[in-house]
Amino acid sequence: MCTASWSVSATEATLCFNRDERKIRPEAEALAAHESENGKLLFARDPQGGGTWLCANEAGLCSFLLNNYGATAKLALQRKRFSGGRSRGDLTIGCCQQASLPGAERWLRSLDLDSYKPFLLGLMSLGNSVVLSWDGCRIVRLASDIRFLTTSSFQTEEVEAYRKNRYIEICGDDASLCSLRRRISYHFDTAHPSSAYNPLMRREESETQCVTMVSIRKTSTLMRLQTRPFEVDGFEGGQEMELERAAPELRE
Repeated sequence: MCTASWSVSATEATLCFNRDERKIRPEAEALAAHESENGKLLFARDPQGGGTWLCANEAGLCSFLLNNYGATAKLALQRKRFSGGRSRGDLTIGCCQQASLPGAERWLRSLDLDSYKPFLLGLMSLGNSVVLSWDGCRIVRLASDIRFLTTSSFQTEEVEAYRKNRYIEICGDDASLCSLRRRISYHFDTAHPSSAYNPLMRREESETQCVTMVSIRKTSTLMRLQTRPFEVDGFEGGQEMELERAAPELRE
């Protein structure tokens, strides 16, 4: 469960992300700037796993995480067991402790991932983005032109197909031509009569817990976060924090 859409250019990179979780999972902590050995990190911590689904740093790098349900289902058929069950939310933080997108990808590939359940991990910076898929056996890059991801544990194929088609209906099939305003409206969309299908989803046991927007520019990184109840289709009244861009020599 989760939906992400993003757009990158040489002057701005933006991400919208819906975090869907089981209702029994504790709510995330407030958005905050966290100190690390390699500079400040901006994220809302998951109190259960200790990590986060989305993180950004002061160097202008953002990482975000989704479940890989297709791979998880295949592994279940193979009865593969994971040695550890480590929190995948640590990976987004670890990526953002690197100085650049290529450095984050190298760091992720250097890890022994056998104790992590399958995931999709996106990396975004000015002018560049990458999606890495871990299926429990190997990690690979997905197609370079991907700017939209959605996952669902409920009626996976039907829900994912609807959300993708709805995204194209609202935003078009070229992310570079879609305004941020239209993308935000998609992430708050509830047009389908069955709420489980919507980007802003709700089921008996699960729901969209929050919607996050990230804007990376040459001078700063802005993150805005809106939690339930979603009284407006946007981020008015939500949490907001901004990191000034660190000088490159401070991150080397």
